[in-house]
Amino acid sequence: PAPAPVDVRQLLTCECEGLLAGVDACFLGGSSMLDDGTPPEVALARRFGATIRPDAGDATTHLLVPPALLSDGRLRRCERTAELLGCAGAVERGTALHLVDARWLLDSVAKWERLEEAAYLIALSCLTDDGEDRP
Repeated sequence: PAPAPVDVRQLLTCECEGLLAGVDACFLGGSSMLDDGTPPEVALARRFGATIRPDAGDATTHLLVPPALLSDGRLRRCERTAELLGCAGAVERGTALHLVDARWLLDSVAKWERLEEAAYLIALSCLTDDGEDRP
């Protein structure tokens, strides 16, 4: 008898599903990217094993900063971003929490490998309690 056909989708799922395992992330910004459904980049990240939540918490490992919030090397802050940083305990947790340009997630998915965060890190020191940007 002929061998059963192989479903390529199953093969690809097996190859990618654990790539971002252990990543628990949320996007910073004025509103959650998940408010109006699931954007394609979030669906892809989940397919690669990442957990993407609308809000930060104790399990959060990555705070993703959309490029639109970065200007001239500075992080533009808003009320929701400040709240998320507080919920994640960003300052207290220090290196246990990665504040990264969201392109880290997209580049990791595009290259089918979990890239080092170092090239995408945004220093927590750029944040101030008074809501102002710091270079």
